Amino acid sequence: MNDTLRANGIKLSLEMTLITIRSSSGESDPNARFLKLMGENRINLPFLCDAARDAKASGTYCMLSEDISRAKRIIAGDKTLAPNLEYLPSVGSISVFPHNFSLSFIGGMLRLMARSGAPLYSLATSISALTMITDFSRLGPTADYLARHVSLPGNHCPFKPEIRIKSM
Repeated sequence: MNDTLRANGIKLSLEMTLITIRSSSGESDPNARFLKLMGENRINLPFLCDAARDAKASGTYCMLSEDISRAKRIIAGDKTLAPNLEYLPSVGSISVFPHNFSLSFIGGMLRLMARSGAPLYSLATSISALTMITDFSRLGPTADYLARHVSLPGNHCPFKPEIRIKSM
C-alpha cells in the first residue's frame, strides 16, 4: 500500500464464541428471540451484527466463551430458535481505532487482514472503530502484523484487555 494507514490504537478481546443465526422467510425473527433470551438472562454480547435480505433475517453475535454453556442451556428451551443457530468457538475481536475514519481506511484494513492470513468471520464499523472477528489463536500475531503496517501513536492503548465487565 502506498499510503500509510493511521490509527489511534488496536484492542484485542477476550476469547469468545461466534453465534450465527439464520431464519427462513416467513418465520418469526429468531434474532429478536435470541436477544430477548440473552437480555433476560444477563448474558453480555460484546459483538452484534444484524442483517436482513429478501425477508430472511441473519445475525452474528459474540459472547464470552465462559458464558456459552449457560447460553446453550437457555437456548435449548426454545425449540424453534435452537435449530437456527451455528456456533464457532474460540474467536476474538481486533478493534482498530482509526484516525480520520474513511472508506479507504476500511479497505486498507481489509487488505491487511487478508495479507495476514487470518480468517475474517465478521466485521462491524462505526465512526470510532473497525472491529474484525477472527480465530482467537491468531489475535496476537494478527495484531502484531497490523501494528507493523499501521502508523500508531507512541502512547496507543495496550492490545490486550485490562478490565472485564460482567453483568450482575
